[in-house]
Amino acid sequence: MKINNGFKPGQIEAFKRRGLGELVEKWIDLVRQGQPNIRNPSVINKGKEVIPVVYSAVEGYFRSENKKFDGEYILRLLKELKSLPEDELQHYISKVEMFIIELNRAAKS
Repeated sequence: MKINNGFKPGQIEAFKRRGLGELVEKWIDLVRQGQPNIRNPSVINKGKEVIPVVYSAVEGYFRSENKKFDGEYILRLLKELKSLPEDELQHYISKVEMFIIELNRAAKS
């Protein structure tokens, strides 16, 4: 389970049946890369507010067949976080943002 970011093998198979296998794999890879090392306390605090919400929304969507994904809300949170003056964070958020856009498209179809 640790290899799959807490997802059980049966869950991975269920995601694949729902057509989400590729997105789940991308998410697992993104999470494995880890969050950036940030030294600015104000940026750290904002990240501690936003990043768990993003992770929870994505993983909640994957785990629940009936749950809706509010990608627009998540993108607004990421945009706010991306505006902070921290290059490493901005690079990380850009990758998460691209993933959220892709997931949002899949969730709407």
